[in-house]
Order: sequence, then C-alpha cells, then structure tokens
Amino acid sequence: MVGSLSEIQEEFFQYIGDIVYATMTTVDSKGRPRLRVLVAVWQVVDGRSIGWLATGGCEE
Repeated sequence: MVGSLSEIQEEFFQYIGDIVYATMTTVDSKGRPRLRVLVAVWQVVDGRSIGWLATGGCEE
C-alpha cells in the first residue's frame, strides 16, 4: 500500500514519461464501438499528479 505519491514519485514519472498515447473505446448512440487514440499529458500541481487525455475527433 502506498501512502503518498512522494513514496513512488520518481519511479512513477519514469514509467509514465514513456507514455505518449493511450486508447479508449466508447460506444456511439447506435451501439457501435469506436476506438479513440488519446494523447497523454502529465503534470504535478501542488504536489499532486494530474493526467490529461486529449483527442481530436469528428462526428459522423
């Protein structure tokens, strides 16, 4: 069990520093699966790690 980010921060940032893309699968209103490629952005704000996922998409 980890009590705080500071206990694993160095290892955590080494690990996530190599992550550039992520994927996410959603289902549209007709029940069809859609795969999205996301860009992962990581930062530390006030000692807390925050991950942002972004994508550019288009609607049919």
